[in-house]
Amino acid sequence: MYPDLIAYKAALYQHTSLSPMSRKSHLATVRMRYYRLLDSPDFKSELEARLSEVLQEDVAKQVLLEIIYSIRTAIFDDALYIEAEPKVSVNPRLTQAQANDLIRQPGLNTFVGIRDTAVIALMLVTGVRANEVNRLKVSDLRYISEEGVSLYVASTSASGKPRYVPYGHMEWMLALVEHWLEEAHITDGPLFRAFNKTTTNVRRSPLSIRSIELLVGNYPIVVDGKYTVITPMVLRRTYARQLYERGVTLNRIQNYLGVGPKAVFEYIGEQPDSAADTRVPSLYTLDVSTVKDGIEAGTLDRWEIEYHKWLKLSETENGKTSGGG
Repeated sequence: MYPDLIAYKAALYQHTSLSPMSRKSHLATVRMRYYRLLDSPDFKSELEARLSEVLQEDVAKQVLLEIIYSIRTAIFDDALYIEAEPKVSVNPRLTQAQANDLIRQPGLNTFVGIRDTAVIALMLVTGVRANEVNRLKVSDLRYISEEGVSLYVASTSASGKPRYVPYGHMEWMLALVEHWLEEAHITDGPLFRAFNKTTTNVRRSPLSIRSIELLVGNYPIVVDGKYTVITPMVLRRTYARQLYERGVTLNRIQNYLGVGPKAVFEYIGEQPDSAADTRVPSLYTLDVSTVKDGIEAGTLDRWEIEYHKWLKLSETENGKTSGGG
């Protein structure tokens, strides 16, 4: 019995909702297992020994070669090729309306919803990374900086410096987080934690980075007419873009994100084309309505005549001055 990977490919299409990339990955895994099996000396020796029990030695060797050839042909059949969809960016920047929609997705009527709403809101309001959320402690929530109540974000590298991200006019978010802390009976230690799914017992350990990524991804929203799975990077980019559109300076956005000058532009995304209008801006004004009225009335000829009279007089006076010199 040889592997029928053509039938397996058909089953992946008929009985699953996998993407082309996932189907390709499944087939590649099966093919690689067969390839390793054929490359194994132990497999060949064992198969030859079993065949020799029922066949003559020379016939057994011939059948062995035929089996190996047939398996190789099956796993390298061109019909198994699956064209994967091109990978597109999954990190758009949300509009204000889309971000509000995302915050409301988990709801506040369940234990999970309270926590997830707090996590998403904090990431949107401060732009912190998933690995930074993983390290947040209760004591980091209300740090008083020069810009008011801020989130203390410890550096994730030994050589880095901590940063302070102000909440500004969005301190309402603190009420969400503190609601979570009250419901979870957390007074210190990790800010966001996992809990047993069968009970509401909160664990002492923080949410893992992977858990945070899955948490955010559990609430897809409509972006450009399609349901889109959200990632922590989407929230971080959205934070940077929204600040930029509201006039926050690039230097401040850079400091809040904890990135270099080049990276801040990548987070913000497309900016208005500064070269679209290179004219000097309108700094001074003068009422020229009488001039426009004169042009529309066809009286410009009189002005031209007066101008030429003045120009001729000026040349005459200059000539006398030059001649007298």
